[in-house]
Amino acid sequence: MDSHIQLPKVVIKQFNDNNNLVYYYDFNFKRVKRGHAKTLYTEEDYYSENAEKSLCSELETKLGKLIKNIRETKFIEDVLLTAQDKETVFLYLYSLNSRSPSFHQKTYTYFDELLKVQEKHDYIALHGMELLKENKLLDNIYQAGVIDNISNLDFVLPANGIVQFCKESLFCPLTPKRGIIFEPAIGKADDTATPPLKVDEDFVLNLNIMAIEQERKREKRYVIARDKEMLQFLINQMDRCQNK
Repeated sequence: MDSHIQLPKVVIKQFNDNNNLVYYYDFNFKRVKRGHAKTLYTEEDYYSENAEKSLCSELETKLGKLIKNIRETKFIEDVLLTAQDKETVFLYLYSLNSRSPSFHQKTYTYFDELLKVQEKHDYIALHGMELLKENKLLDNIYQAGVIDNISNLDFVLPANGIVQFCKESLFCPLTPKRGIIFEPAIGKADDTATPPLKVDEDFVLNLNIMAIEQERKREKRYVIARDKEMLQFLINQMDRCQNK
């Protein structure tokens, strides 16, 4: 059974083109490739079948419903995250962290004598997510809202699923045009609905360049996009910035 290591399929498939293909820049081969959401960034038996079912029921089904609502709502002003929505997006953020290969490597040593490799993956991914949720590590300091990309340039999706910008803000792309922003709350975070934020092409371009650069420095895996030419353009832009 092929497991999606970090990014769930429900997010990757939002970046499908009209032929149900995604394009991704492979940092190891230094070129843009094409693939399928079902198999991209997967590994056979990385998680057990029970762990896959738990991830699906606890997070991915809820996340899929939220993405559908965000994607299909015509006017972004009508998209205000409910308390349940916020719980889902924070759980997604925690899941991205607990399923990160670098996080797994850091915690492997605690289980070397106790668990098999797959059991380690299961335990860290599920219990790590639940532990972060129970402690509300980020819920208490961040406010979550929706970003609406009104430009002709799509968002890209880094394999890590998270882009850090403005020092302390985080962004999780959910579709090529919309995603979730986590901004530091003034005082303690509360249930107040955060108004959606519309962003233009300059903002999207800078965010995409940061996504690519951060992925290059962090894991050197993939950055995913719906459009091959746009992704190659962004890679070229990043290369020019580095050569200045």
